[in-house]
Amino acid sequence: MSRKNFGAKPFSYPQPVLIIGTYDEDGAPEPIPDHAYPLNPLRGVLALYRYVRGRRAFITGGFFVAMGCSTMLIEFFEHITFDTPMFKWSLFTTAFLSVIGLFFIIAGIIRPVRDYLERRFFV
Repeated sequence: MSRKNFGAKPFSYPQPVLIIGTYDEDGAPEPIPDHAYPLNPLRGVLALYRYVRGRRAFITGGFFVAMGCSTMLIEFFEHITFDTPMFKWSLFTTAFLSVIGLFFIIAGIIRPVRDYLERRFFV
């Protein structure tokens, strides 16, 4: 049995991320981590959309909840790295994205709403 070389795929390696930041009045660094969001989770969702027929409301809901939780993780890393106060902005994005995610998950459970979403948005 011969081995096949598939070659290096650039999307399978960690991608470099540029964090844009400023300085506040005291001269302390204040990063803006919104520009540091990688697109790899979105690639995973698109792959699931392609290979999983139906239940896309659950996939979308899980994506929104995961992105909401990752904002808190990003702020935690910001807190460790730059010694900024914790829960300055991530609670709002976590709550907002989690509510949207829970809407999609509940809509996936309710059959008429799920069918409407599948017809209307998940072509």
